[in-house]
Amino acid sequence: MIIEPVTEPIRIGLVEADAFSRESLSLMLNAQVDLRVVMARDSPERVCASDQDLDILLFSCRYPSDVFGEGLTLDYWRMRFLSTRLVVLAQTRARAPIAALAEAGVDGYAIRSTLRTNTLVALIRDAFAGHQSMCAAAQTILKNTKREADLTIREMQVMRLLHEHGNVSRKSLAQQLGMSYHTFNVHVRNISEKLEVFGENALVKRCVELGWLADSTLISA
Repeated sequence: MIIEPVTEPIRIGLVEADAFSRESLSLMLNAQVDLRVVMARDSPERVCASDQDLDILLFSCRYPSDVFGEGLTLDYWRMRFLSTRLVVLAQTRARAPIAALAEAGVDGYAIRSTLRTNTLVALIRDAFAGHQSMCAAAQTILKNTKREADLTIREMQVMRLLHEHGNVSRKSLAQQLGMSYHTFNVHVRNISEKLEVFGENALVKRCVELGWLADSTLISA
C-alpha cells in the first residue's frame, strides 16, 4: 500500500479591519484543502510577535499606505517576519502604489474589485512557492506607462480647474465643466482614492509632483 505523504497546509495570517470581510475571507481560504487561516487581526498594529509562525501574511486593505506607510516600504515586515511571504489585497487601482510595492518586492498583489476565489488562491500559492504574483488587472495597470494613465480626461479637467482656480467654489468650477456639484465632488473623491492623497491642496501638489500639472510657482516667476 502506497502511503501519500502528509502535506501541511499553507499557514495564513489575515489582517482585515472589517469583521464581515475578515470572516468571509477566512471562510473562502479555509475551504481550500491546502490553505489554513491560523491568525486573523483587525489592524496591522494588532499583529504581534507570537504571530511569526506564518507562511503568508495577507493584508486586506483599502490603500497599501494603510499598512506600509507613505513610503510603501516592506522593511518593517521583512525584519519581523523573515520567512513569511507578504501578499496585499487592496482597492486601489492607481499605478504608482502598485508599481512601488512590486519594486519593493511584495510577494503578491490583487485588486479587490477584480477578486475571484480562484484568483486569490492561485496568487497565494504562487507567492508561497516564491514567485512574485500579480492579478491580471494589476499586471495590465503596470504595463500601462501612459503618463496620465491613473486619471481619466474628465478627472484631469477637474484637477486643472482646482489648480488654476482653487479659491473659487466647487459649485462654480462644476458649472464651468457643465456638471453638477455632486458629480464634481465624486470626481474629486475618485482622484483622491486613486492617488491616495486627500484635500484639494495636497491633490494639486501631488499632481504637480507627477508632472501632470504645471508648477504655478515657476509660471509666476
